[in-house]
Amino acid sequence: MYSFLLGTVVANTFLLQREYPGRILYPRASSESQWIRQLCASIFDRHKDTGNSRKTRGRPRHEPEATTVPLEEHKRVGKCPQRRCYACTGRSISSPKRRALGAISGNSRAPKTRFACETCDVPLCNTQHCWDRYHS
Repeated sequence: MYSFLLGTVVANTFLLQREYPGRILYPRASSESQWIRQLCASIFDRHKDTGNSRKTRGRPRHEPEATTVPLEEHKRVGKCPQRRCYACTGRSISSPKRRALGAISGNSRAPKTRFACETCDVPLCNTQHCWDRYHS
């Protein structure tokens, strides 16, 4: 419905600017496509400084940053909310994102855990394997 109304408004403004000479805000357009390009360009020029970039919805993703804290200062703590283990998902402190073109298994999920590294604030299973794998 919105696109129909928008198309009607654009077509009507094209006909009005062509048929009724008066105060000219825009250069006269000989075709409707030229008129649409002029309208779009003027809208972008007028609002280019005031527009905001799109905001993402939902919770912000937590991507850990590489740390310079020595491994001895990292502490394993128990936390209440269950979250998916970063080490089991294949993440590490040096590579927080999935490898490009890496294999994805749609049916497998990392196990949930209540434990985490207090320094990095990332969930990790309560095993030495996950702890070493993430912090290496």
